[in-house]
Amino acid sequence: MMFVHQPGSGIKSKLNYTFGFFHMNIKLPANDSGGVVTTFYLKSEDSELDLEFLGNRKGKPIRVQTNVFLKGKGGREQRIHVWFDLTADFHTYKILWNQHQIVYFVDEYPIRVFKNNRRDGVGFPTQPMQLMATIWNGDS
Repeated sequence: MMFVHQPGSGIKSKLNYTFGFFHMNIKLPANDSGGVVTTFYLKSEDSELDLEFLGNRKGKPIRVQTNVFLKGKGGREQRIHVWFDLTADFHTYKILWNQHQIVYFVDEYPIRVFKNNRRDGVGFPTQPMQLMATIWNGDS
């Protein structure tokens, strides 16, 4: 097994949370940010709710990617092109997580809703999670 060191930095909460409304003000790096991944997310042992900002080459838009990983399985990613420059000013990014749904926001605008459809066989995270934020090299 080969280990590749991914340099970066991050913070995480000391507490775990079961449901809540989490928000962070972020201003993304401008110019050539290709390979830079900035994230704001909730994470447990086997689940994760992500807001990721995928850097890009100069002149190209930065994309916002939302992820819902459940029991270690992804496949629920969505990439969103926002209507403004994420590098021009601070914006508030939010994750609302309750027993009914997960809603991702940019400022006051919902950009994605993931409903709790456990009755239909779709998983939904219910175990406590830590709040985290990171910036790292995603070139690979």
